[in-house]
Amino acid sequence: MTRRELLDRMARRLVPLSFAEMVALSSKQGVKACLDAGEIVRVLPDQYAWSAHARSWVVRAHAALAWAGPASALCGASALYLWGAADQPSTVSIAAPWQERPRGPGWLRVKRFTHPPAVAVVRGFRVVDADVAVVVAHAELPPGRRAEAVYRPLRAGLVTSESVGAALASIGRVRGRGELTRRLAAAAQGSESYLEERSDAMVLRGPEFDRLVRQHLVRADGALYRLDAFDPETLTAFESDGDGSHSSPEARRRDIERDARLAALGILTVRFDYTTVMNRPEWCRSTALATMARRAPASQGLSVPKRLRVADLED
Repeated sequence: MTRRELLDRMARRLVPLSFAEMVALSSKQGVKACLDAGEIVRVLPDQYAWSAHARSWVVRAHAALAWAGPASALCGASALYLWGAADQPSTVSIAAPWQERPRGPGWLRVKRFTHPPAVAVVRGFRVVDADVAVVVAHAELPPGRRAEAVYRPLRAGLVTSESVGAALASIGRVRGRGELTRRLAAAAQGSESYLEERSDAMVLRGPEFDRLVRQHLVRADGALYRLDAFDPETLTAFESDGDGSHSSPEARRRDIERDARLAALGILTVRFDYTTVMNRPEWCRSTALATMARRAPASQGLSVPKRLRVADLED
């Protein structure tokens, strides 16, 4: 195989080759010429790729697994990406046996395990199971991105709060263990996003809201809807609207249609957006209590909070 044929071969594959593998396809002189010209570059020790592919996440992931050895597997956000429960990360995370202690460049994260976790093959890669991936991703991601590392796999049905909790208990040292434990408890109570988690903690809190049913399914006009929180006694639904999933015109149209269909059943929907929940939780809480009080049957004896004025509701 000529130098040009070697380059063409490597351009058509995203799995790096070792130096010996390249020499077997061409010649030592041809490979060195490609390296000197920058047409082939080293991704990791003894892992080489066509220069145009060198920064590809897929190429780097293959290189990392080959470099770290057969006992390694992708983990954290990398594994969640392959499981279909995360966006492609900017770095590659791998799990490796504790005694091997491999170290790599800045784009590579290594989590060392005393007891190797279960491994599966997903889309051609060795990956740790989804529960362990959630625990590692939650620990390695910056605070603002940790919640979705838990809630997105939960929404996808890939894991449960119980299975992630069991994985957490099986791993020794985990950064942010307390935060993850609290997040799993919120998920077990019905939270499906960071906004719902914060809403439950800051707005729909206290004995006045104990009767709310989380993630309640209602069929209206032939459509099935999931309500974030529902009060059956007053037929009131509370929704926490994230900025991303409810901001487009189409999403807004769906919300209006949904609220109208629920209203036809006598269910009033009260919506709080992200900014209001995070910046004015007490106003949201007072508004929720006032709404429930106004809609309560007279026999319930609920009252509007004294500190809530009409002007507050109009703010």
